[in-house]
Amino acid sequence: MTKLHFFCSCTISLSISLLLTRSAYSAPNTPPSTSDYEISSRLNETAELLQAQKTGAAYWEYGWGGFNGASMLWSIAEATHAQDYKSRSTDVVQAVEGLIGVADVVLRPLPAFNANDGCTPPTITEQDRLQCLSVKEALLTLSARRADEPFEFLPHFANFAFNLAAGGIVWSLADARHALTTFIPGMVLGEIQLWTTPQRPIEDLQRYKMQFRPMLLREGYARGPLAGVVFTLAF
Repeated sequence: MTKLHFFCSCTISLSISLLLTRSAYSAPNTPPSTSDYEISSRLNETAELLQAQKTGAAYWEYGWGGFNGASMLWSIAEATHAQDYKSRSTDVVQAVEGLIGVADVVLRPLPAFNANDGCTPPTITEQDRLQCLSVKEALLTLSARRADEPFEFLPHFANFAFNLAAGGIVWSLADARHALTTFIPGMVLGEIQLWTTPQRPIEDLQRYKMQFRPMLLREGYARGPLAGVVFTLAF
């Protein structure tokens, strides 16, 4: 339930993504030594790595999406049967939390789900193949950055701040007891969601970098960790 992280990503990442799109998906910075065989090898490797990441990503995405959705529906049902204002207000706030959790998973999917972006068939010409490879390498980088979020400060702070705000709202509408029953479970579940983010992409990127140097992706795109929404342009 890293909901504030979702808000930050949706408001900030959209604007940053728009700024990065042109440079991110422009013609890749191709090393002179890149042969057709190496391009094919890179394409096959990136495709295999991203495909292998999909299983863990699917478990995480659908698992947390289902959990947050069930939590939202449960809170809505509880709110409709609540006998007092305090309990009803608490349930409404928790239902909104669940809704934001679902939206976070849907609107900010793990990059492995976008494995086919930028590779619209047929990729026959060298430029098309390089474009496809550049996008796949960028996705590998973004995937590793998402996997690294549990080890960064901002996601944990965002989780704390959001749940603190939710608890504060409940406190103002109900009392301290209801506020704690909102804040503490939200904090714990948010941390679990962060720490269960699939870690394979970090190892995959390191392995790829050891095998293929330099990468073709644009540095501007690789350094866009807030670019949660990936835009694809076909040339």
